[in-house]
Amino acid sequence: GYGDPSQFAQYLLTIRLANHWNFSDSLRELAVDLDRKSMVVKQNALFPLAKSGSLYLSAQSEDDSSIVVIDNSIEGDCSVGFEIQGELGEVIVTRNSFIDRSSCARFYLWVSGDSAGSNEIILENNLFKGYHLNTGTYAPYSLRFTNNTFINFSQTNVFQPSSESELRISNNVFYSENIAEGLELVTLPKFASLKNNVFENSKGFWDVNEENILVAPLFADFNQGDFRFRESGVGIDAGSNGAIADIDGTDLDGNPRIVNGVVDIGAYERFTGALHPADTNGDQSISQVEFDTYNAAWRTNEAWPTLPSIIPVDFVTRAGYLLQKGGAYKNIGVGKPATWVPEDE
Repeated sequence: GYGDPSQFAQYLLTIRLANHWNFSDSLRELAVDLDRKSMVVKQNALFPLAKSGSLYLSAQSEDDSSIVVIDNSIEGDCSVGFEIQGELGEVIVTRNSFIDRSSCARFYLWVSGDSAGSNEIILENNLFKGYHLNTGTYAPYSLRFTNNTFINFSQTNVFQPSSESELRISNNVFYSENIAEGLELVTLPKFASLKNNVFENSKGFWDVNEENILVAPLFADFNQGDFRFRESGVGIDAGSNGAIADIDGTDLDGNPRIVNGVVDIGAYERFTGALHPADTNGDQSISQVEFDTYNAAWRTNEAWPTLPSIIPVDFVTRAGYLLQKGGAYKNIGVGKPATWVPEDE
């Protein structure tokens, strides 16, 4: 949805490793210093160990350079988390999952530059669990935080844009079991908007503060890490379509970003149209032949033609369960594979 990475800048570094990384303490696991380069960090799975950094990007670049961080999964235990700092024109962070099991990691994004470049920061369709944000700028920037889900942060999420910057926070969920204030604006930017979010409380002076839902959200299964809304969730069809940077893109699950004409709040769109990947003929029923073929592909590590191409074992057991219950199933719009249930349930 953000274009061909080869179109970014003359010097482009792409990190794309579809592997799991594990690292020792006191090490910055993926540390890159940029000089007049643009970068795409894509489809990595990083698993830092305790109290170690997981992803650190530092840049001293021309104002038309970019950092794009897309489709990554970072999971750790009290890790430093994620940092981008330096002089940049554009930063896009989208469809990533940042999870810290001890709820003490941070997402640190602080950039500088001048008004000559695009100077835009976009965070969209990300999950942050156990992270607290510390974001800001030294120079005029447009900051857009849209359709993210922030869960169990240990400190209030802090936004510190410069006095000439514009900040728009829309369609996000901020919820922690221990912190009442979901977010705080600690500076006075040129313009600050807080619209169509779900949170219990906030701090700071906002030029626009409207259509926010001040309740604790109801998730599909909070204890099991399913932060999609229940069918009756307050954030369904409650966002602002106009706030989305990539309106034709997908949510964190890879489903259409807008269903029923209005975007949902948070990183996930309620979507009940996805078929179980074993259902190859698309009739919303798992036959014995379909299950046997899917199970055999899992046993032999064969790549499946539809996602996920590497078959998870719980997808196989869910297919077997559906077959045992008669085969016919429906999608109830929660996390996979639990979203597929027998038709008569």
